[in-house]
Amino acid sequence: MKQIYCSLVFLTATVMTQATSAAILNVSGSGILTGAQNVTVGTTLYDVEFRDNGDFYDIFGDPPAWDVHNYNTALIFSMALMQQVFLDGPQGAFDSDPSLIAGCESTTTNACIAATPFRLSQFGQEILSSNSIFASQAINYTIALDSAGVPPTIDGFRNTAVPSLVSFATFSGGVFADWSPSAVPIPAAVWLFGSGLLGLIGVARRK
Repeated sequence: MKQIYCSLVFLTATVMTQATSAAILNVSGSGILTGAQNVTVGTTLYDVEFRDNGDFYDIFGDPPAWDVHNYNTALIFSMALMQQVFLDGPQGAFDSDPSLIAGCESTTTNACIAATPFRLSQFGQEILSSNSIFASQAINYTIALDSAGVPPTIDGFRNTAVPSLVSFATFSGGVFADWSPSAVPIPAAVWLFGSGLLGLIGVARRK
């Protein structure tokens, strides 16, 4: 009975974890990836929208409404984009072809760079009228081979300084990642499934 009990507990935890950890991609009718829901960052779920309709202050305001607040956390957000969002799958080849990501449709750099800003900085001081921002970049390169038959470079993520007034509307290879807490609930079917398994556990224990 102990073995059955442990197996059911493990199965319940596995199913519920899988049901809450898969990112839901937002894809337009023309096949462009505009963002995602239910992206797991650490132990929290987030939604992300790719925005390139203006410069930093147009999108995040003055003063900026920070989504991310420090260097290390920013890297985790970019890593989540690379591991859960910029992927090839049934909805599109978003890893292989970065031009399918919103804001990068006309990229001429063979990459789409999604920037998650986290700090203003000018000469080491954080001030409102800064001419630079620090942002974590998720860099998604095309897998197309060059003339030597090798990929141009490897996907990755990094923190770097970016001009705060850069217009991503005119920068074909870059887009801002605008994050917000996810409102995606655990599906009701998962709760029912979990409740059923817990009931079976109770029966097994009584026997």
